[in-house]
Amino acid sequence: MKKLMITTLAASLISLTGMAQAQDGQALAKDAGCLKCHTVDKKKKGPAFKTSAADFKKAGLSGDKAVAKMKEAHEADDLKGVKSDADMKAIMAWVLTQ
Repeated sequence: MKKLMITTLAASLISLTGMAQAQDGQALAKDAGCLKCHTVDKKKKGPAFKTSAADFKKAGLSGDKAVAKMKEAHEADDLKGVKSDADMKAIMAWVLTQ
């Protein structure tokens, strides 16, 4: 019983951490200026985050590979609002939840 409770608690904490990162990623995307070119569900200057997420998932990209793909798709000036690789990973984690 104790083992089951610990496992359940650990799974809950992991889930909450993922949710917090996604929320942080959304705030970081806004602060970094991503929303100048993107929206969640409609094409603007850049593709909708939902479209990008579907493309990344279809290609089997997540984590560092998805971040690398995002960097390839943007000019350096487009990403100047992103302060660190950790921020980039948090933004990508959020995009992939769309």
